[in-house]
Amino acid sequence: MENFLFNKTYQLNSESYNYVNYDLTLKYISALDKNQIPKVEGVNLQLFKDLTVENIREEIESLPGFTKHDDPLYYQDLGQVKDKRYILGINPTLFIEGRSNREEKIELFSRFIHQLN
Repeated sequence: MENFLFNKTYQLNSESYNYVNYDLTLKYISALDKNQIPKVEGVNLQLFKDLTVENIREEIESLPGFTKHDDPLYYQDLGQVKDKRYILGINPTLFIEGRSNREEKIELFSRFIHQLN
């Protein structure tokens, strides 16, 4: 059995997807775009609604259905939907970085708006 992993620099188009699916011995791993995740059957993003930069390190251990893979990754196997298997992952370090960056951008934009007014 052959396997391969690709990231967002390699886009799996319809033609190559059909080729990969045709060869049933070939398995692959891909990541979904952030806007695609809520559309996956069985995903419950409400689990993350109370996570903050301040509490994620403590709270991530108690997320129902999640398993620690290693320090930067916790995952939940959502099972198979049609011909695809979905695994939902969360990285506390990237969560903190993303939220911190967003808060910084909001603060900068707010200051800019106040200066204009």
